[in-house]
Amino acid sequence: MTVTVSASKVLRASADQVFTAVTDLARQERWMVATRLYELTAPAPSPQVGARLAAFTGVAGVGFLDVMTVTEYDPPRRWVTAHEADFVRGVGIFEIDAARDDSCRVTWTEHLDLPFGLVGRLGWPLVRPVARVGLQVSLRRLAVQLRADAAAATTGTTAVTGGGRA
Repeated sequence: MTVTVSASKVLRASADQVFTAVTDLARQERWMVATRLYELTAPAPSPQVGARLAAFTGVAGVGFLDVMTVTEYDPPRRWVTAHEADFVRGVGIFEIDAARDDSCRVTWTEHLDLPFGLVGRLGWPLVRPVARVGLQVSLRRLAVQLRADAAAATTGTTAVTGGGRA
């Protein structure tokens, strides 16, 4: 059974800035909740089509490993990865829609094949709200990171944030 979870947020940054932040693995770790990303050996470098990535999502060493391949790279509009791990399978999509005022809407959608058969299907109504909050919190943290980057650019410093509220 395939399920969908999605969140979106309007950000006060250009589509180019947002796309760069979304597709930069080192920067993802700053805003993506409880996730550490790694680039694997691949025929293409991240974030391009064919790049292979691994992400560990969890807290205090307890979690799961997600292995992905980039299947679509369309700057600054869309970045798609195929989740190929045993536990997580499906498609992750980041879409950035530019506005006229140098802001944009970023939408993060996950189409996931539920693991654990009937147990997974019965448990999804409990897991879905938690997953959606994780996406929403991550996008708020992305907004904070982009604001810090913009402030650092005007002062000539380097922004390092650990997330926060937007």
